[in-house]
Amino acid sequence: MPAARADPIEVRELTMGYGDRLVQERISFGVARSEIFVIMGDSGCGKSTLMRHMVGLNRPLAGDVLYEGEGYWAAEDERREQIKRRFGVLYQYAALFSSMTLEENVSLPLGEAGLSAADARRVAATKLALVGLAGFEQHYPSEVSGGMKKRAGLARAMALDPDILYFDEPSAGLDPLSSRRLDDLILELRDSLGTTIVLVTHELPSIFELGDNAVFLDAERKTMTAHGKPRELKQSPDPKVRAFLERGRL
Repeated sequence: MPAARADPIEVRELTMGYGDRLVQERISFGVARSEIFVIMGDSGCGKSTLMRHMVGLNRPLAGDVLYEGEGYWAAEDERREQIKRRFGVLYQYAALFSSMTLEENVSLPLGEAGLSAADARRVAATKLALVGLAGFEQHYPSEVSGGMKKRAGLARAMALDPDILYFDEPSAGLDPLSSRRLDDLILELRDSLGTTIVLVTHELPSIFELGDNAVFLDAERKTMTAHGKPRELKQSPDPKVRAFLERGRL
């Protein structure tokens, strides 16, 4: 029998910090193929910091992040750049360039990957249409709503057809309706494309609607204190995890 394929992502004994400040330590979990995996916890616990370590923006103090069984931080610089092409990132505030149209923003990574200007525009238009922004290619970020900016940021993250998508607080700054529409779009993309998705959020509706699996980061203990399906974690023996997941009504 052929050997089983490794998980798309494995975080192994990861310790993060800045100088003498420890953020989180001994973080370990795997993300299954085509799964929506949630990194959750209260503000300041290190959710976005963990994502930055996973996408190669911050080097850990110890441990590694494995992609298909290959250690990212153990690899040479050139190989790390190759691995990074496998994933796209939607940052918290979309991070669009205000002086560029939506089409130009989405075209940017395509041009850097070597596509001609004409091919980059064609692919950008396709990605914008995929997130419901057909007809807005020549609009600037200042001319569209917050929800549309997030969708344009998603189109850019998808520009190179990544296997893995990372989302950092995608609902931040959105009204409830726009947030729900973005959640629906994330589900649609996972179901239609089979993309593996890692989602950083503290928003309960998104956690329960989207999350197949999750970890909880504890800011005081500086480590993960729960791992499992979000709805099942409502019965966690850890009172902090239960309190986090039982805020308000679903």
